[in-house]
Amino acid sequence: MRDTENRNKDIVESVKKIEKGFIVLWTYQELIVDKIEDGEVGIINWESIDRNDIVRIRIFNENVEHHYWRSGIELKCRERIDNMDYEETQMAVVGTIKKQLQGLGEFKTIDTNKEKIGIKTYHFYEANKIGQVGYVDMRFVGFKIQKETNEKRKIS
Repeated sequence: MRDTENRNKDIVESVKKIEKGFIVLWTYQELIVDKIEDGEVGIINWESIDRNDIVRIRIFNENVEHHYWRSGIELKCRERIDNMDYEETQMAVVGTIKKQLQGLGEFKTIDTNKEKIGIKTYHFYEANKIGQVGYVDMRFVGFKIQKETNEKRKIS
């Protein structure tokens, strides 16, 4: 029998630190989106998740993100707080993520003709030693409704 609960203890602790937010969990078999309320996930059962099957996890809220990713056989982690310059962006979410968010009770009243679900992200940047500015990291911030627009972007 695998000791998955103990092996995922660091991830469970990250969820507790976030308190209220979201988790997106990628394994080799599936993608799971879940809400975090009072430091607990709603549908994810850590005892059934084999740590060796985890590809990536993003545990986040408006203030912080804990990002886990697979590197060979290791599962690495970093915590990102908003302590440097960033660009805010939003990406539309579709398919599995959209369905799971709506199944969790999030965004049930969305008007699909005028609105879509988006994920708000921060892209962090800084200058290197010779003054060139580049992106150094990105984090998930939250899900929100985006208004559809029929405007075409002009390329100058």
